[in-house]
Amino acid sequence: MSSLSASVPPDSAAPPDEGRGITDAPERSPIAGEASGAVADALFRVARAVMFGADKDTGLEELPLSQVRCLRVIGHHEGLKMQDLAARMDVKLPALSQVVDRLAKRGLVERRTDVEDRRVVRLHLAAEARAMVEAKRRNREERLAAAVAELDPGGVDLVIEGLRMLAEAGERAQAKARAAREEAERLSDGDETESYGEMLDRQESERRRFREDV
Repeated sequence: MSSLSASVPPDSAAPPDEGRGITDAPERSPIAGEASGAVADALFRVARAVMFGADKDTGLEELPLSQVRCLRVIGHHEGLKMQDLAARMDVKLPALSQVVDRLAKRGLVERRTDVEDRRVVRLHLAAEARAMVEAKRRNREERLAAAVAELDPGGVDLVIEGLRMLAEAGERAQAKARAAREEAERLSDGDETESYGEMLDRQESERRRFREDV
């Protein structure tokens, strides 16, 4: 049976057509609205049945999603500084500080002074939080394995290909939206528009960061 891959393949977007900038708004398919609704329904069912199904009690169920995500990212990258954690979670530092404060008060996150630079504070999971995150990960893997076992090899291949196509399409749409925002900001400052190669480099960097955090 084919195995599910956690890797995200390289972006397959073609270079922009001559005379057309990468930030131009994409033409919408007439069926895009109806299709996106069907995709959203399918993703919700997957999330409910596989990713966020009824878990054995891990303790994370009592926490807000923002705190759970924060614990997972710190668990993947022990010793992060607040600024680095904010960048990985793509949130503003003041909002993240409140999340980390609450986790620290619960005894789930520890702030430790850097041994080489005492001005730097690094974030670590407490032992209890590490056990909770690990239990959550095992539960999710068990649910996914059970779901995959219900598919025949051909079904597994279809699922993998469909998810890859959706991920690539989402990454392209996200890159175009971000490029449009950044171009508008640069134009307002009189700077140059980001090149196509620079956009691809940034996409690859973001995909690597996402794979590390999943």
